[in-house]
Amino acid sequence: MNKAAQNDNKILEAPKSKDEYVNGLKIAIDILETYPEDKREVILNSIALKAPELIQKYHEEHFSFNDIKDLDNKSLQIIVTKANHNDLVLSLCEAQDDIRDIFFSNMSDRKQEMVKDDLKNLKNKTPNQIFEAQKNILNLIDTLRKSGLARFSQNSNGINV
Repeated sequence: MNKAAQNDNKILEAPKSKDEYVNGLKIAIDILETYPEDKREVILNSIALKAPELIQKYHEEHFSFNDIKDLDNKSLQIIVTKANHNDLVLSLCEAQDDIRDIFFSNMSDRKQEMVKDDLKNLKNKTPNQIFEAQKNILNLIDTLRKSGLARFSQNSNGINV
């Protein structure tokens, strides 16, 4: 048996640990995702009151396109200027009206007009293209958040959500 085969056998024979790393937060997020949005919101608000640091960790692990409404205006203005125009248009084409309004209220009049015109002329985009555009916007937000340029606004209790 050659040396490489012997090393492969040693790897296969290595004792396996019974302990396994479990990401409890990821599991909790996956469970929360099964709840309707209104119930999920109640649970998250309750957690925010008792353990605000968990909500911050939650947002670090999970951020959906609808969570954009929780970003402060300055963050949204930075996102609007740094986002790829096509990604911005595609991501807004299926977005809820309140999310669109938040974006539009943080755009210059000229940018708003361009995006609205492009939305009117948008044709035959697949759900996958829209999903990819939203994912690109979310990746930008995550990058900006990690660098300190994007922040969640504070709720009425003064807790960053």
